[in-house]
Amino acid sequence: MHANARITYTGGTPGADANTYTIVNTDSMEGLTPAHAGLSWVAVDIAHDAAGTINWYKKVGSGWRQVGTEAIAAPPANTSTRRDFNIEPLRGFRLEWVNGGAAQTFFDVDAVLVAHDRSSV
Repeated sequence: MHANARITYTGGTPGADANTYTIVNTDSMEGLTPAHAGLSWVAVDIAHDAAGTINWYKKVGSGWRQVGTEAIAAPPANTSTRRDFNIEPLRGFRLEWVNGGAAQTFFDVDAVLVAHDRSSV
């Protein structure tokens, strides 16, 4: 059985820009693919108060291919944006936030790589 791994977001709070902020990048897993590391999912919770876009990518050779995008509206007060991504079949996974131009008053990211014990399936 494998343990879940918390991901620490090290970027700042987006200002009045349309810059890209990396939330998750599995390239730091020392050559392991998510499946080899026993990881199946990425779960992300982003507390923010202005719009943006999330883009996600899969590893292809030594580069990345975008495989999804979603426009994210500013959520109602006291809520956050939550998404789960199945990464088990991928060689690598990257998730980015592209800020929507308005400054975020707060930008709190919680993310975890979720292990899956295949023996229980």
